[in-house]
Amino acid sequence: MAQLTSADTSAGGLGTRQARWAFLFVWACGLAQGFVGGAFTAAPKAWLLVLLCALAGALLLTTPGNRPLRPAPAGTLIVVAGLVAVAGVWLARGVEDLWVVDFAAYLVSFMIVRGNTAGGAVGCMLVLGIVAERMASLQVPVYDWMAVLGIPLGSVAAAVIWRLVVGWIVRQERLHRSEEMRSAERTQAAVEAVTTSQAELAAIRAQVEPLLARVADGDVVDAELRAELTYVEAAVRDRIRAPHLNHPVLVEAIGRLRQSGVEVVVLGEVSAAGSPISDDLAAAVSAGIGAVQAGRVTIRTFPEGRSATASVVIATATATHQLQFSRSGELLRHA
Repeated sequence: MAQLTSADTSAGGLGTRQARWAFLFVWACGLAQGFVGGAFTAAPKAWLLVLLCALAGALLLTTPGNRPLRPAPAGTLIVVAGLVAVAGVWLARGVEDLWVVDFAAYLVSFMIVRGNTAGGAVGCMLVLGIVAERMASLQVPVYDWMAVLGIPLGSVAAAVIWRLVVGWIVRQERLHRSEEMRSAERTQAAVEAVTTSQAELAAIRAQVEPLLARVADGDVVDAELRAELTYVEAAVRDRIRAPHLNHPVLVEAIGRLRQSGVEVVVLGEVSAAGSPISDDLAAAVSAGIGAVQAGRVTIRTFPEGRSATASVVIATATATHQLQFSRSGELLRHA
């Protein structure tokens, strides 16, 4: 099933070396039957022409490739099969010599298998019509009609069923592969989510573990240690609340403000959580808050679709200022 694709099945397997050898084997069996039965003694030259046409038809039908026959070879094959059928019904001495008519029916019916559905249908009607016309002109009994038309009609039915079954198999395989691909994507997304989560937890652990170890070891929780705990707690909260703002340059600038006593609040939109800010934007925001010495700073990102990507509100005892930046770090507003 690894090679079961539309390209590999459009020819119904008839564009392969194995199919060519199979048809050559059937042709050779008919040739041997004719020799054993003495069918070629009456008109050897005519039979030679018929056999060569049948051989050419087999080679045309099994032209290497994974696509249906092109219009020119397909049309030629229909003509060749018609000639073989005409010669076969006129040269045959009896039902036992009609194997060549059966072969002509194989050629046109298996055009349907190859994917030349319209050409195969026309060829089947042509061959069956030739045989039926000859049978009607001879006024043969019903039993002979069944004996002569049984194999050609059976080959047509088999070809149609073959094509339908192959099409169904391909559709089922496509559905299976689509589901398999979706399952693989879900699995990959889950693996990536777990990996990202583990990496984030490791980074958070690296931040908080030293301070927690000091507390566990019995260090005095004085003002300095409480301040450090507060800074680390705020940094962890920022990572969880707005992971897309976790840029080293911006994190360092926020840390300096907090250590100097400035209250910093970081907010982020869920729609922007998967898009980390650029280096230019992180540098621009850091520069915008670098001179703040007191008060409150609120850093926020906007939902996607707006001209501004981030804003900074600086509130001091005397005034409030707002800065808005684009994704590239350009200052859009200073109010």
